[in-house]
Amino acid sequence: MPTDPNNRALGVDVSRWQKLVDWAAVKADGITFAFCKATESTNVVDPFLDENWAGMKAAGVIRGVYHFFRPAQDARAQAAHFAKSVPLEAGDLPPVADIEAHDNMDNLSLIKRAEIFLLEVERLTGRKPILYTGAGFWNGRMVDRAGNPPPWAANYALWVANYTAAAQPLVPKGWKTWTFWQYTDRGSVKGVATPVDTNRFSGTEADLRQWLGLEVASPKPSAEPAIKLKNQDVINVFALAFGQGFYNRIERAGLTSIAIPKANRELPYMGPSISEMNLTEEEKAALRAALMKHKERQTVTYLQWDHHALPGLHGPADPGGGWVPEAYEVVRKTKVAAIKVLAPDVKAEEVAELRKINPNMFIMARLFNAQLQNPQGGGTPEGAGRWFANEVADPGDGNNPMTRAYNSGIRYFEVHNEVNLTVEGCGVNWRNGAEFARFFNAVVEVLKPRFPEAKFGFPGLSPGPVFNVRPIDMWEFLDQAKAATDRADFMCCHCYWGGDGSDYTVAVKDLRRFCDKYPSKLVVCSEFSNNHRDVSRDAKAEQIAKFFTAIEALPSNLGAAFIYVLSWRDDHNNEGFLKLTEDKARWDRTPMADKLGGLHPF
Repeated sequence: MPTDPNNRALGVDVSRWQKLVDWAAVKADGITFAFCKATESTNVVDPFLDENWAGMKAAGVIRGVYHFFRPAQDARAQAAHFAKSVPLEAGDLPPVADIEAHDNMDNLSLIKRAEIFLLEVERLTGRKPILYTGAGFWNGRMVDRAGNPPPWAANYALWVANYTAAAQPLVPKGWKTWTFWQYTDRGSVKGVATPVDTNRFSGTEADLRQWLGLEVASPKPSAEPAIKLKNQDVINVFALAFGQGFYNRIERAGLTSIAIPKANRELPYMGPSISEMNLTEEEKAALRAALMKHKERQTVTYLQWDHHALPGLHGPADPGGGWVPEAYEVVRKTKVAAIKVLAPDVKAEEVAELRKINPNMFIMARLFNAQLQNPQGGGTPEGAGRWFANEVADPGDGNNPMTRAYNSGIRYFEVHNEVNLTVEGCGVNWRNGAEFARFFNAVVEVLKPRFPEAKFGFPGLSPGPVFNVRPIDMWEFLDQAKAATDRADFMCCHCYWGGDGSDYTVAVKDLRRFCDKYPSKLVVCSEFSNNHRDVSRDAKAEQIAKFFTAIEALPSNLGAAFIYVLSWRDDHNNEGFLKLTEDKARWDRTPMADKLGGLHPF
């Protein structure tokens, strides 16, 4: 019978090598928890999975499953294969990503694919995975050129493999402690005919049950089980139920600890059930209804596009073009697969040159006119829309910007830019999202018959707090503009970080929120950047690479994301991939293109 000097909970992990296991005997021998192998690669299922999964539950063993990750295979397909292998239930251990193979892949590619797999498993199962690995493998293969582990490692509970009689295991880089420890592969446990991997949890059985959000003592009879979600999920349910007044209900229910400190939000919810909360019956009913809606949202079907999360670059932002030879070299060096151009500047020869670099380059054009900061079209949104349509596609001019772009093979068109800003027309040609919808639909009504294959996108809005130049919040404006967002062929959004003190993960979350808000629409991030002027271009390139890696795990309706910007004369925030020389005579390439192209294996 295995024992632990510190009374820590003991477990085993099994696969086909152990063949049939007598789980009742295993439980009787002092084993509290167990992991069994579920899947490997994109199509392998352990032949004893069903027997082990059912047997653990029947014997009262806290159960978990793991996937043996093959980095050479498609990460998302592996996550989907794993997620559908067993239906996780309340009280089961989180799914485990077994990361111990490199398949002769370079470190950066291995890190990128592992992160995609982990994020996709979390999205599909609703549970943050446990990460299984060993220090030897991790410290050699899951580090960058400087020997640093990925910053996301500490986000995952560690199951470490280290066969030693020492009091503590060797913990890989990126973690300060361990949650599970596989301390031998030669354990002897009744009910298992062969030597078996034996594990410890970092606390007692009561600690493990509490970690999982299970009742430690015998639960009192209740008609309603406790909520089995993360704290952030519960916060979201309160917000969904009560809107702006949600937080005072959280306080009244005695649940401030689920939100403060912020780190608590990612912990499993271990508070009272809805029935036991200090709320009125009406409030409890509203909370139950919101919880049902929240669960429904976890099963949303997202649009499938031909591509997914294409790495893109916003072309020159100055009127009159800017596609100098150095600009094309940036496109080659960054290895991007998508380019955004501006109309009226687009030229057929520029599009042709971009397709020489990449025949499959996805090219999107923004229809734009700076004169919308002044009243146009007789003072109505519809009139301004018709004026705008005829400015970008003058029917009397066979060489108008829209025609040039369309004849060059471009089919995706973003209709204007950041239309919740006063400098882009808000308060001048429309006062809110509802009036902008009238503008947008008028543009589409004029242009669609002339360009039948064109797809028109709702423009990216200016993110950030409300102030005099941005009188309407982005999310509020979107809700007001429903008549246009319903009609739009695709949705654009803008994501920025740095200037407000945030990091790229905030932008990733905003983009996820956008994908969730419009699951049946193609979503394009038509601008993103770190716009903090004091951050170096090298650091910005590193963050862009991390952003691209992170968004690959977002839903399938995300089409492309365009870095702002290839070049811009007014580049006071050092965002450009080209920099104008002091004499204004030429553009020089900044280090960003080479850095990004080397960091991110597109």
